[in-house]
Amino acid sequence: MLFAAVLLFAVTAPAQEIANFSRGQQVVSPEVYDGGSVTFRLAADSATTVFLSGNWMAQGEGPVAMTKGPGGIWEVTIA
Repeated sequence: MLFAAVLLFAVTAPAQEIANFSRGQQVVSPEVYDGGSVTFRLAADSATTVFLSGNWMAQGEGPVAMTKGPGGIWEVTIA
């Protein structure tokens, strides 16, 4: 009986992994361009507002609003 349960798990585990992958999206972030600009992306389909902030930002520069695109991918490009 234990062998049957292990075999069942071995057969269904790859299918679950593929299903989880198909629900998500591959998001490339950060994406650095020639000239020094950088695009940051975040997958957050149910979010209503997203801001980018970091200790590498210039002093006085507050959080930067990101824009929601297709598939719930938020992004912003900064210099």
